[in-house]
Amino acid sequence: MEEGPWIFRGYALMLEEFDGSTTIPKVIPQKVLCWIQIHKIPHLFRTENIVKQLAEKVGEVQHVLMRPVPSRTGEFHCVRVKLMASKPLIRVVTFAPEGQDKMLLQVKYEKLPRFCAHCGLMGHVHLECGAGEYAEKDLQFGGWMIAEADTWHPGTPRFRSSLPDEREGPRDGAGRGDGM
Repeated sequence: MEEGPWIFRGYALMLEEFDGSTTIPKVIPQKVLCWIQIHKIPHLFRTENIVKQLAEKVGEVQHVLMRPVPSRTGEFHCVRVKLMASKPLIRVVTFAPEGQDKMLLQVKYEKLPRFCAHCGLMGHVHLECGAGEYAEKDLQFGGWMIAEADTWHPGTPRFRSSLPDEREGPRDGAGRGDGM
């Protein structure tokens, strides 16, 4: 189960370690294991320490890959993090090198469960959030936060396809798929 996130019908399957000595788990699952991509880190600042500090703004860092991955929109670094399901997703991380202007670096997620385009929380969509009536301009989150499946870390499981030749990846703009 280490290769997650595992998604069932658009919802995250959250797991916690169980020692087997108790009948009722003491820890309620609340974290989603995920690979994130941090895009366009300037070359001079591509150190493990800086990439880790940037990723810590998104979630609890598990593993940092230092080899930049090329894509058609520029290079990015992959980091394995645990996301708190009770906190909104992070769209960008700020980076302010000494003596330079603050930079906004885009964060993309590899395979996310259903999430809200209004509040950024996982587990529901914007139509189920509050009154569910939001103008497009009020939606701060969206499918643009999901990394393209062909750029995913090799260990990230793909969505199952119902058609043999269908390309694997998210099924809609909200970043939700229907399977593992």
